[in-house]
Amino acid sequence: GPHLDADLASSSEELEEKGVCHPPAVTCPRVSALLAEKSYIYQTEASLRVHLPQTTALGVPHTDSDYFHQPGEINFWFPVNETVGGENSLFCESVSKKGDFHSFDVRYGAGVRFYGNKCRHYTVRNGSDR
Repeated sequence: GPHLDADLASSSEELEEKGVCHPPAVTCPRVSALLAEKSYIYQTEASLRVHLPQTTALGVPHTDSDYFHQPGEINFWFPVNETVGGENSLFCESVSKKGDFHSFDVRYGAGVRFYGNKCRHYTVRNGSDR
């Protein structure tokens, strides 16, 4: 899918305007550096979801706006496994309502920023051993 060559600090308006649901993966040190440069409002209690091996999908395909999240919200997704991809990852479409879902395939220490407010995302059954 299309990618946005911009800082992690891009606003949700920029992401939506360009029709991008997730730019390339970024590493945690890069996130820390960018977050230190500006002021942000963030959720005080992080949402932690664990997709264990050999388990069913967590939730259903959705956008965060389905649950009344405000449109200025941007999602950051960080795996805690050494490597994630395919069935042990999160799937997201590249552009709102495009339906071209693919998994976030990243290694530990990297993360993905995506516009979950408008881009549908979900998990599938994790049949892997990770």
